[in-house]
Amino acid sequence: QLAPIFWIIIICVVLSIIEADQKLKMITDVSYDAIFNHGYIWSIVLAPFSPDFFWGTFGHCLALFYVGRRLVVTDGLIEFLSLYFFSAMVGLLLFWSCQRIPSNRDLYLFESIDVAIWSLGSIGMVYAVRYPTEKILLYFVIPIQIKLFMMGVVVVVLLMMASRPTDFVSYLSLLGSLGFGYLYAFKHFQLSSVFQKIKRLFVKVSLPIMGGGSNLKTMSEEEIKQEIDRLLDKITEK
Repeated sequence: QLAPIFWIIIICVVLSIIEADQKLKMITDVSYDAIFNHGYIWSIVLAPFSPDFFWGTFGHCLALFYVGRRLVVTDGLIEFLSLYFFSAMVGLLLFWSCQRIPSNRDLYLFESIDVAIWSLGSIGMVYAVRYPTEKILLYFVIPIQIKLFMMGVVVVVLLMMASRPTDFVSYLSLLGSLGFGYLYAFKHFQLSSVFQKIKRLFVKVSLPIMGGGSNLKTMSEEEIKQEIDRLLDKITEK
Protein backbone atom coordinates (compact mmCIF):
# COMPACT_ATOMS: atom_id res chain seq x y z
CA GLN A 1 0.00 0.00 0.00
CA LEU A 2 3.02 2.32 -0.15
CA ALA A 3 2.75 3.08 -3.86
CA PRO A 4 -0.46 5.19 -3.73
CA ILE A 5 0.85 7.34 -0.87
CA PHE A 6 4.17 7.86 -2.65
CA TRP A 7 2.32 9.04 -5.76
CA ILE A 8 0.21 11.46 -3.69
CA ILE A 9 3.37 12.76 -2.00
CA ILE A 10 5.07 13.26 -5.39
CA ILE A 11 2.03 15.16 -6.69
CA CYS A 12 2.05 17.39 -3.59
CA VAL A 13 5.76 18.15 -3.96
CA VAL A 14 5.49 18.94 -7.68
CA LEU A 15 2.44 21.19 -7.27
CA SER A 16 3.95 23.03 -4.29
CA ILE A 17 7.09 23.77 -6.35
CA ILE A 18 5.00 24.99 -9.28
CA GLU A 19 2.83 27.11 -7.00
CA ALA A 20 5.93 28.75 -5.51
CA ASP A 21 6.30 30.64 -8.79
CA GLN A 22 4.19 33.79 -8.44
CA LYS A 23 3.26 33.65 -12.13
CA LEU A 24 1.72 30.20 -11.69
CA LYS A 25 -0.25 30.78 -8.48
CA MET A 26 -3.42 30.98 -10.55
CA ILE A 27 -3.42 27.20 -10.90
CA THR A 28 -4.36 26.92 -7.20
CA ASP A 29 -6.28 30.17 -6.73
CA VAL A 30 -9.50 29.19 -4.96
CA SER A 31 -10.84 32.66 -4.17
CA TYR A 32 -14.49 33.28 -4.95
CA ASP A 33 -13.53 35.66 -7.74
CA ALA A 34 -11.14 33.14 -9.36
CA ILE A 35 -13.59 30.24 -9.26
CA PHE A 36 -16.95 31.86 -9.95
CA ASN A 37 -16.00 34.93 -11.97
CA HIS A 38 -12.96 33.70 -13.91
CA GLY A 39 -13.76 29.99 -14.09
CA TYR A 40 -10.54 28.58 -12.61
CA ILE A 41 -12.35 25.30 -11.87
CA TRP A 42 -9.14 23.26 -12.00
CA SER A 43 -8.01 24.98 -8.79
CA ILE A 44 -10.65 23.07 -6.80
CA VAL A 45 -8.91 19.81 -7.71
CA LEU A 46 -5.30 20.99 -7.56
CA ALA A 47 -5.33 23.21 -4.45
CA PRO A 48 -5.82 20.37 -1.91
CA PHE A 49 -2.62 18.76 -3.25
CA SER A 50 -0.42 21.86 -3.21
CA PRO A 51 0.72 22.70 0.34
CA ASP A 52 2.82 25.78 0.99
CA PHE A 53 6.45 25.50 -0.03
CA PHE A 54 8.86 24.46 1.74
CA TRP A 55 8.10 23.57 5.35
CA GLY A 56 4.40 23.22 4.69
CA THR A 57 5.13 20.62 2.05
CA PHE A 58 7.63 18.81 4.27
CA GLY A 59 5.17 18.50 7.16
CA HIS A 60 2.29 17.61 4.85
CA CYS A 61 4.16 14.79 3.15
CA LEU A 62 5.50 13.49 6.44
CA ALA A 63 1.95 13.29 7.83
CA LEU A 64 0.71 11.63 4.66
CA PHE A 65 3.40 8.98 4.95
CA TYR A 66 2.71 8.08 8.58
CA VAL A 67 -1.01 8.85 8.97
CA GLY A 68 -2.36 8.73 5.42
CA ARG A 69 -0.64 5.43 4.73
CA ARG A 70 -2.44 3.86 7.71
CA LEU A 71 -5.84 5.09 6.49
CA VAL A 72 -5.18 3.82 2.97
CA VAL A 73 -4.49 0.37 4.41
CA THR A 74 -7.62 0.30 6.58
CA ASP A 75 -10.09 2.14 4.31
CA GLY A 76 -8.72 1.77 0.79
CA LEU A 77 -7.37 4.37 -1.60
CA ILE A 78 -10.75 5.51 -2.97
CA GLU A 79 -12.17 6.15 0.50
CA PHE A 80 -9.00 7.96 1.57
CA LEU A 81 -9.04 10.24 -1.48
CA SER A 82 -12.76 10.87 -0.96
CA LEU A 83 -12.09 11.94 2.62
CA TYR A 84 -9.15 14.07 1.51
CA PHE A 85 -11.12 15.88 -1.17
CA PHE A 86 -14.42 16.25 0.73
CA SER A 87 -12.52 17.73 3.70
CA ALA A 88 -11.07 20.39 1.42
CA MET A 89 -14.52 21.09 -0.04
CA VAL A 90 -15.98 21.70 3.43
CA GLY A 91 -13.30 24.32 4.04
CA LEU A 92 -13.80 25.83 0.58
CA LEU A 93 -17.55 26.14 1.03
CA LEU A 94 -17.01 28.07 4.27
CA PHE A 95 -14.30 30.14 2.61
CA TRP A 96 -16.49 31.09 -0.35
CA SER A 97 -19.51 31.77 1.84
CA CYS A 98 -17.55 34.26 3.95
CA GLN A 99 -16.23 35.98 0.84
CA ARG A 100 -19.82 36.71 -0.13
CA ILE A 101 -20.35 38.93 2.93
CA PRO A 102 -20.13 42.47 1.49
CA SER A 103 -19.64 44.31 4.79
CA ASN A 104 -16.49 42.35 5.66
CA ARG A 105 -15.14 41.59 2.21
CA ASP A 106 -11.83 43.38 2.85
CA LEU A 107 -11.02 40.81 5.54
CA TYR A 108 -11.29 37.94 3.09
CA LEU A 109 -8.77 38.92 0.44
CA PHE A 110 -5.73 36.67 0.55
CA GLU A 111 -2.63 36.48 -1.58
CA SER A 112 -2.70 32.71 -1.07
CA ILE A 113 -4.54 30.14 1.01
CA ASP A 114 -3.29 26.69 1.98
CA VAL A 115 -6.21 24.40 1.16
CA ALA A 116 -4.04 21.30 1.70
CA ILE A 117 -3.90 21.93 5.43
CA TRP A 118 -7.70 21.66 5.61
CA SER A 119 -7.52 18.15 4.16
CA LEU A 120 -4.62 17.21 6.41
CA GLY A 121 -6.38 18.55 9.50
CA SER A 122 -9.43 16.40 8.80
CA ILE A 123 -7.31 13.30 8.22
CA GLY A 124 -5.44 13.94 11.46
CA MET A 125 -8.74 14.24 13.32
CA VAL A 126 -9.99 10.94 11.85
CA TYR A 127 -6.78 9.24 12.97
CA ALA A 128 -7.06 10.75 16.46
CA VAL A 129 -10.65 9.51 16.90
CA ARG A 130 -9.77 5.99 15.74
CA TYR A 131 -6.42 5.62 17.50
CA PRO A 132 -6.55 8.14 20.38
CA THR A 133 -3.77 6.63 22.50
CA GLU A 134 -1.17 6.34 19.77
CA LYS A 135 1.75 8.71 20.19
CA ILE A 136 3.56 11.00 17.80
CA LEU A 137 6.84 12.84 18.30
CA LEU A 138 6.19 16.57 18.47
CA TYR A 139 9.14 18.34 16.85
CA PHE A 140 10.64 14.83 16.51
CA VAL A 141 11.42 14.90 20.25
CA ILE A 142 8.37 15.20 22.53
CA PRO A 143 6.07 12.14 22.62
CA ILE A 144 2.39 13.08 22.80
CA GLN A 145 -0.85 11.18 22.30
CA ILE A 146 -2.50 11.98 18.98
CA LYS A 147 -5.82 12.89 20.67
CA LEU A 148 -4.07 15.47 22.89
CA PHE A 149 -2.21 16.83 19.89
CA MET A 150 -5.41 17.31 17.88
CA MET A 151 -7.15 18.87 20.89
CA GLY A 152 -4.25 21.31 21.05
CA VAL A 153 -4.65 22.07 17.35
CA VAL A 154 -8.33 22.94 17.87
CA VAL A 155 -7.49 25.22 20.82
CA VAL A 156 -4.76 26.99 18.85
CA VAL A 157 -7.10 27.49 15.87
CA LEU A 158 -9.76 29.02 18.15
CA LEU A 159 -7.19 31.35 19.74
CA MET A 160 -5.87 32.40 16.33
CA MET A 161 -9.42 33.11 15.14
CA ALA A 162 -9.90 35.45 18.10
CA SER A 163 -6.53 37.18 17.89
CA ARG A 164 -6.05 37.55 14.12
CA PRO A 165 -9.27 38.88 12.54
CA THR A 166 -7.66 39.28 9.11
CA ASP A 167 -7.11 35.51 8.98
CA PHE A 168 -10.44 34.66 10.60
CA VAL A 169 -11.89 32.99 7.50
CA SER A 170 -8.91 30.71 6.86
CA TYR A 171 -9.03 29.47 10.46
CA LEU A 172 -12.80 29.08 10.31
CA SER A 173 -12.39 26.92 7.20
CA LEU A 174 -9.76 24.80 8.96
CA LEU A 175 -12.07 24.43 11.96
CA GLY A 176 -14.85 23.29 9.63
CA SER A 177 -12.62 20.63 8.10
CA LEU A 178 -11.52 19.46 11.55
CA GLY A 179 -15.17 19.14 12.55
CA PHE A 180 -15.94 17.22 9.38
CA GLY A 181 -13.12 14.77 10.13
CA TYR A 182 -14.42 14.25 13.65
CA LEU A 183 -17.98 13.54 12.45
CA TYR A 184 -16.67 11.26 9.71
CA ALA A 185 -14.77 9.10 12.18
CA PHE A 186 -17.35 9.28 14.99
CA LYS A 187 -20.34 8.44 12.76
CA HIS A 188 -18.41 5.88 10.67
CA PHE A 189 -19.31 7.47 7.33
CA GLN A 190 -18.38 5.86 4.02
CA LEU A 191 -17.85 8.59 1.44
CA SER A 192 -17.10 6.15 -1.39
CA SER A 193 -20.67 4.84 -1.06
CA VAL A 194 -21.91 8.32 -2.01
CA PHE A 195 -20.25 7.96 -5.41
CA GLN A 196 -21.86 4.55 -5.85
CA LYS A 197 -25.29 6.01 -5.12
CA ILE A 198 -24.70 8.84 -7.59
CA LYS A 199 -23.55 6.32 -10.19
CA ARG A 200 -26.70 4.24 -9.70
CA LEU A 201 -28.84 7.32 -10.27
CA PHE A 202 -27.36 7.68 -13.75
CA VAL A 203 -27.06 4.00 -14.60
CA LYS A 204 -30.49 2.78 -13.61
CA VAL A 205 -32.70 4.73 -15.97
CA SER A 206 -36.28 3.50 -15.93
CA LEU A 207 -38.62 3.52 -18.90
CA PRO A 208 -41.87 4.62 -17.25
CA ILE A 209 -44.23 3.53 -20.07
CA MET A 210 -43.01 -0.06 -19.64
CA GLY A 211 -43.95 0.12 -15.97
CA GLY A 212 -40.65 1.49 -14.61
CA GLY A 213 -38.88 -1.87 -14.43
CA SER A 214 -36.45 -1.65 -17.35
CA ASN A 215 -32.78 -1.00 -16.81
CA LEU A 216 -30.88 0.43 -19.80
CA LYS A 217 -27.68 -1.19 -18.55
CA THR A 218 -29.09 -4.71 -18.83
CA MET A 219 -31.03 -4.22 -22.07
CA SER A 220 -29.48 -5.16 -25.40
CA GLU A 221 -29.11 -2.62 -28.18
CA GLU A 222 -31.89 -4.29 -30.16
CA GLU A 223 -34.25 -4.23 -27.16
CA ILE A 224 -33.59 -0.53 -26.65
CA LYS A 225 -34.32 0.18 -30.32
CA GLN A 226 -37.56 -1.80 -30.14
CA GLU A 227 -38.65 0.07 -27.03
CA ILE A 228 -37.86 3.45 -28.61
CA ASP A 229 -39.87 2.49 -31.70
CA ARG A 230 -42.79 1.44 -29.50
CA LEU A 231 -42.66 4.74 -27.60
CA LEU A 232 -42.55 6.72 -30.85
CA ASP A 233 -45.57 4.81 -32.14
CA LYS A 234 -47.49 5.71 -28.98
CA ILE A 235 -46.52 9.36 -29.38
CA THR A 236 -47.69 9.29 -32.99
CA GLU A 237 -51.06 7.79 -31.98
CA LYS A 238 -51.59 10.52 -29.43
